[in-house]
Order: sequence, then structure tokens, then C-alpha cells
Amino acid sequence: MACTVEVAQQQERHITSLAQSSSRSIASLSSSPCKSLGAAEHYFLPPFPKNIKHRGLDDSSCKSIFKFNYEDLIIATACALTAFKLRHPIKMYLDRSTDMVMVGGRHPMKITYSVGFKSDGKITALYLNLLVNAGISEDYSPLISHAIITCLKKYNWGALAFDIKLCKMNLTSKSSMRAPGQVQGSYIAEAIIERVASFLSLDVDVVRKRNLHTYESLKFFYGSSSGEAPEYTLPAIVDELFTSASYFNRLEMVLHFNSCNKWKKRGISWVPIVYEVEPMPTPGKVSILNDGSIVVEVGGIEIGQGLWTKVKQMAAFGLEQLWDEEKKYLLDRVRIIQADTLSLVQGGLTAGSTKSEASCEAVRLACSILVSRLKPLKQSLEEQMGSISWDTLITQANLQYVNLSASTFWVADDTSSYLNYGAAISEVEIDVLTGATTILRADLTYDCGQSLSPAVDLGQVFFFSSVLLIL
Repeated sequence: MACTVEVAQQQERHITSLAQSSSRSIASLSSSPCKSLGAAEHYFLPPFPKNIKHRGLDDSSCKSIFKFNYEDLIIATACALTAFKLRHPIKMYLDRSTDMVMVGGRHPMKITYSVGFKSDGKITALYLNLLVNAGISEDYSPLISHAIITCLKKYNWGALAFDIKLCKMNLTSKSSMRAPGQVQGSYIAEAIIERVASFLSLDVDVVRKRNLHTYESLKFFYGSSSGEAPEYTLPAIVDELFTSASYFNRLEMVLHFNSCNKWKKRGISWVPIVYEVEPMPTPGKVSILNDGSIVVEVGGIEIGQGLWTKVKQMAAFGLEQLWDEEKKYLLDRVRIIQADTLSLVQGGLTAGSTKSEASCEAVRLACSILVSRLKPLKQSLEEQMGSISWDTLITQANLQYVNLSASTFWVADDTSSYLNYGAAISEVEIDVLTGATTILRADLTYDCGQSLSPAVDLGQVFFFSSVLLIL
């Protein structure tokens, strides 16, 4: 029996059951095919092969809430079990309204804190007590604590202690939603900074800057993720943002506007961001076919972040290293195929803003293996024929039985984690009578390091800024 589950953009799930073999094949919309495989193993009792195929999904299908795959597992498992029992095709449909009712949303929290500080606004100690509403089931909640504290540490708190408790509630299970934990951690940090500034009657901008990390304190809070001293660019980013956004001039204009208007008020504020990136292990496979086309498989799932585009570029770049001078443009020959848990058995989870670069590194390593196999043949052919084309090289490689498929499993070492730095300014107007709020302007400065694909990364910034303005 082979089973297939497909999930369309409007969250349709289809399953087809064919009594033709003792294997099962499931195609499911999920950011972790391995999770879907685990669910299937619980219900397909005989130890038959099970293959989870994934065709990718666009970012809108994530609904900003990917539920850590549990919602998808409920539907996929129901489809698979029904097909297994009834032995005939099954189709299940989950409309968007029902879909949104099932998702969990962010974790509500109750935070109490004690903070010590000097008269100049320098914070010396912080103790946090957090009660996290996890809902009725575990879901993503065990990981939320780490995410909160990681983002909270963007300021130098001096001494930091915290106690975080996950609370089981008779409510909908809470889940992962766009920067899970990081949003709450940043909000907590900014609330504390503003409370200290208010208590001391100081400008909040002064208190923020006074509590930004030095490189020494950054290294104390983040350890090896802090990198080398020149990599700590947050102070420079803040200065650049103030200049490019004309922050101080706009601040004066906001104060003048508020003094002249009774029923409409404006505010302008800036916040820094420090985001710790911890890449996850990722497999990659690169195969060169007889016609010279290149097929790439990676564990990462395309959800609109441009992962496949970056992987294609990396595959072309990696194989072009065969030529020292004249580059052969191979990008048009590269094709990415859907994730498959039989060919890539440890695909992992696509999350944490890490899967694109991890997948690219796995592909680069696979390409390096292929280059090492093809280079001796290429040099031999060039001695006989002079310059050779890519097609000629691959044809000869097939004739001489060169292995043209390479698989790798990239695992991050202790030096692979790093910090992303950014800062943003927002100017907002509010109608004090109706409560209507308008975002007048938002400025963002971000250090992306050496971008894998600048066009894709710029597109991501443009897309999310557009969504913000719409909301």
C-alpha cells in the first residue's frame, strides 16, 4: 500500500491509498517531514518503509504560526490512519477558518522583576520571575524559555537571574509564532529600560545607550557566539541609523507636533536587536545526471524565505570551482527536488532563521566532493583536448564510471553560532479620541554580514515592511 498526503495552499490534505506494495508514501505540508514520519510510524504498525515527501509551501501558508508541526500532524495522521483502515483513497479538507481556530498563537506571560540601577541609569542587576501560559499541551513551550532569555540579553544587565515556569492551563495549546520567545524577550527588556528611565526622570534614549553591551560584557552574556571584537557592530549600527533616519531632527518635530495638537499625538522610538543564530545539522545531496543537469536535495523546506534560490546559487558556485579562471555558468542547469525522508533521513526542522545557510553549507560540501572526483579527469581531458565543456566532462565521467552523486550531513561546531545585530526606528501617530494608530515611518538598519543572495534578502525586508504597513 502506498499513501500520499498533499496539502494545498488553502490547507487541503489529500491522501491516496493504493494496494500495490507494502510501502507507504506521504506528502505533507510541514516544516519538518521527520515529524510527519514519526507520526506515521505510530499508526502503521508493521515495520514497512515510509516515505514523507514535501513539495514546499509558500510563506502565506505558514499563517505566521507554524504550530511546531503538531497541527499538520493531526491532519496528516488522520488521513494516513483512515486510508490504512479503509484501503481506499481519502481526501480531507481543512478550510482556513477552521485552521485558524486550531492554531495556538503566542504564549501569554506574567512577568515580575526586581531591577537595580544607579542614578545615571546604568543597570547593575536584574531578577525575573516568568509564568508562561503553555496551554493544555506541551507543543513548542519547552523551548520558549531559552528564546526569551537569548533576546533579553541584548542589554548589559550586570548580574542576571531568572526563574521561568511553564504553566499547564485548561486553554488552547500555545505554539510557535514568528520569532517565538524573541518578541516577548525584547518586549520585556524594553519595558524594564523604559521603567528605569521613567523612575529616574531620564531620557529613555540615554538609558538605552548606557546599557548597550561593550564587547567584554557581550562575550560574558553570549560566550563563543559573540565572535571577535570587530564583529560586534551594534553601536556602529545605532549611530548609522540615527544619521540616516535623521532621528534627532524628527524627535524635535514630534515634540513640536504634540505641543500644537490636542487630540492627535505622535511618538518616535528606537530599539536595538541582538539575535543569536544556532545552525542545526542539515543533510545535502547533489547528483549530476547524464545530460549535465544537476539535481539537489536538501533538508530545508522552502517556505517563502528563498531557501531554494540560495541553494541553487550555492550548487552552481560550488561546481564552478572546477574552473580556475573561466567560470562555467551552471545555475540554469540546477534543479531542486522536494524533500524526501528516504533519500535524506535526517532532514530536521526548518526554523530559527538557520536552514538556508545550513542547507547551502551541506550542498557546498557535497559539491566539493564532486569537484575532487572530477578534477583529475578534467585535467587529463584538457591535456588531450584543450578546453572542454561541461557536457563533455560529464559524458566522459559517465564513461569512466565516476561517481556523480555526493551526500553530506553538515553538523555545526562550537564556532558556528553567531549574533545578528540590527536597530529600528518607528514613528507612530495616535488619535486619542478613537484610538486609531498610524505608522508614519519605519527605518531599519541590519548587519547581514556576507549575504548568500542579496536580492533575496532585500526582498525579505521589503516584504515584511510592506506587511507591517498593511497591518
